[in-house]
Amino acid sequence: MKTKLLLIGIMVILPMVLTAQAGVFAGMETGSTSTEIPVSMQNQQVSGTVTDAHTGETLPGANILVKGTNIGTTTNIEGNFQLTVPSLQDTLVFAYIGYHRTEVPIDGQTQLTVELDPDVIMGEETVVIGYAGTINRR
Repeated sequence: MKTKLLLIGIMVILPMVLTAQAGVFAGMETGSTSTEIPVSMQNQQVSGTVTDAHTGETLPGANILVKGTNIGTTTNIEGNFQLTVPSLQDTLVFAYIGYHRTEVPIDGQTQLTVELDPDVIMGEETVVIGYAGTINRR
């Protein structure tokens, strides 16, 4: 009796599982024999350069993140970067110490040149605190 129930359960569930797996690749025709992954599901390579908007100098060590993810990289010594992104429709977030954080939509591009504006701190915004102390030894 248990064997019959197990066999019936397998016969009912197996076709459902196979049908669900066939629909995994959205956008592919049902019954298609192609094993290609749709372009919308493939990771894409984006590269570029990060520079200072005023001087044009490259910025080594700038941080680049795909917005809303933990996917990121930093620029090399020449200010260049390469990053694999989930989609060419994502937005990249660029950050560097002393510069304004900038969000740049990829918009289908694979090569980017990004200029960061310096974050100017006025003298009245700077607070300096000093402490002095002495030690007496006998």
